[in-house]
Amino acid sequence: DFMMMSEIMDYQVFKLNDAVVFAAQVRRELNESEKQRIVKSMHDVFRAELPVKLMLQLLPIQPITWKNQELYLVEINFSESMSLEDIQNLVKTEHG
Repeated sequence: DFMMMSEIMDYQVFKLNDAVVFAAQVRRELNESEKQRIVKSMHDVFRAELPVKLMLQLLPIQPITWKNQELYLVEINFSESMSLEDIQNLVKTEHG
């Protein structure tokens, strides 16, 4: 459902041990309804009640290998203090 949202320019999904992180470059701030669409989509895709953490930013994202619909599985636990850069560095370490 979220893939039809024109506000999302690019995104990356990270599946951690205890959460799903949805990182996206957006054209504008998303409202609560739009955020809930993303959360619902992530629950539908992963068929689990893991918390979904949204990392949304207006500036272009500087990824490792940023591609639409790419999913990374990362063997770490989510921490609220993590930045997108922290997660990407962990992915780089785990995936070369």
